[in-house]
Amino acid sequence: MTTDNNQSSKKTNKTALRANQAISALLFFAAIVLLGWLSTQFKTEFDWTANQRNSLTTASVKQLGNMQGPVTVLAFAPSGPENRADTAQFFKRYSAVKKDLAVEFIDPPRCASSTSSRSATWCWSTTAGVKRCVPAT
Repeated sequence: MTTDNNQSSKKTNKTALRANQAISALLFFAAIVLLGWLSTQFKTEFDWTANQRNSLTTASVKQLGNMQGPVTVLAFAPSGPENRADTAQFFKRYSAVKKDLAVEFIDPPRCASSTSSRSATWCWSTTAGVKRCVPAT
């Protein structure tokens, strides 16, 4: 009789162990699926570079805060996502701080009249607050 109880106890332990393993595997799989879904819903970026090269400086953030009204950046780039992806990605840092900053792409070969009527200039502000602009060459 003791042998029967022993074998029955071993079968019960084995069944409980398998059920425990199945539940653990199911919970692990559910956690992985949940993390995957959360990663599509929320975006978080960290700048772990030594000099914070992928973040805006406090001066840039301050300058963006001082700009009044919407800002449109004209980017002259050939059509196609492979040509424009880097530029769009670059300006995402700026549009995260200034919500009304937009990037408008102009395709130079297709819009020759549009590009010739626009004069490209480089503008900046000096430390004394003087705005300087020069034609781009």
